[in-house]
Amino acid sequence: MKSVATLIKTSVLTLSLYAMCVTPVAAQTAKPSEVEYETNEPKCGQEHFTPQQEEEYKQSVLRSNKRSSANKVPSGIYYFPVQFHLLKKSNGTGGITEQNAIDELKAANTKYAPAGIQFYQCGPPRIIKSDSLYNIKMNINWVDTCGATTPEYNLCNANNIDSVINIYYVTVSSGWNWSHFPSWRFSQCKDWLIMNRNGIGSQWLLAHELGHYFNLAHTFSTRTDNNGNPILENITRDNTNSCYNCDTDGDYICDTPADPNLWDKPTCTYNGTGNDGCGNPAYVPDPQNIMCYANGCQNYFTQGQIDRMRDAAQNDRNYLHCDKLSDCIADWNLTGTSTSNYSWQASNSIVSNAQLSNNALLAYDAANFVKLSVGFEAKSGVNFTAMLNGCYGDRIFYRTPTYNNYSDAGNIETVEVLPNPTSS
Repeated sequence: MKSVATLIKTSVLTLSLYAMCVTPVAAQTAKPSEVEYETNEPKCGQEHFTPQQEEEYKQSVLRSNKRSSANKVPSGIYYFPVQFHLLKKSNGTGGITEQNAIDELKAANTKYAPAGIQFYQCGPPRIIKSDSLYNIKMNINWVDTCGATTPEYNLCNANNIDSVINIYYVTVSSGWNWSHFPSWRFSQCKDWLIMNRNGIGSQWLLAHELGHYFNLAHTFSTRTDNNGNPILENITRDNTNSCYNCDTDGDYICDTPADPNLWDKPTCTYNGTGNDGCGNPAYVPDPQNIMCYANGCQNYFTQGQIDRMRDAAQNDRNYLHCDKLSDCIADWNLTGTSTSNYSWQASNSIVSNAQLSNNALLAYDAANFVKLSVGFEAKSGVNFTAMLNGCYGDRIFYRTPTYNNYSDAGNIETVEVLPNPTSS
């Protein structure tokens, strides 16, 4: 099985194109007060906290800390399925490409490899073709509540796939991107990520939003007192100091330095002055932390952040699974008839003489070899892919055919094809 930190090019054998599009939901007109300009500077809407959301998040952290002190989260790698939803114009143009989505996922996996968390596509990106939806600027200031009928809720409720991480690349107001803490799945009926279609290529932005999804706050998070005044995280990490509050304020994680969020963003340099008023040294925030706003230097999570995310993976996001993907075992020997959309994965090999029925979307993904034995048959209209990627590749289905019939299969040296596999 390949290392989670390594993304291996796959050799593919694909038959017949299977189109997958999504029926658009009816659009709503954006509010007249909405800001009508767009920027490519990545921004995250998770900094917009109401007092209720602040308290809800704090309680989730307390639960996480209590679990962590009582039971250590198991070691090993967590694999989570994602489903991309790409908004395009009615004629299919505009928006990001499927390859863009794959590249964003690869970049996120690189950031998450040290945390033992990886992501893979549970199915091909879903293409939503609608001029009206494409032209709406999704707004972070729209209401967040169960039963809301804003364009965001309408779009996501109509297209979400159960039990996967749904990621929407859309048009947004003012460059915002946003995600949702695990508890918001119930309190606000939100379980998706909204990503700016113009924000791809940052190498860290999707990882940042997924951090929120797994219960991380910004390093510069603040809460307010009863009078609406901000309560800042202090600098000291000495728990005997009266100003010590890193476990009750800010991001509630003590190995992330206090961060006033004052950055010279082109250079990732902190440009604030002074201290927290507690007689401590000056602020020294970390521009490389993925959950900060240095905007371009973000590269890693701290161990405290990793522990928080792994707790969320084990306890809050444990409902996530891909019902189109097999378990990862060493070898599969497949026979009989396959009729549904499914991907078989193996850490060593897959051998098959199965018959693939019309309109099925099937994939075989093994680390060392795939063998199509005598009797294997793919009927007309089947989309079939054989690839050498191993378990939990960055995508488990291919939709664009590169080889159109089995006479080409012998040219793929890493996929062993025995004589007379048939296509009818």
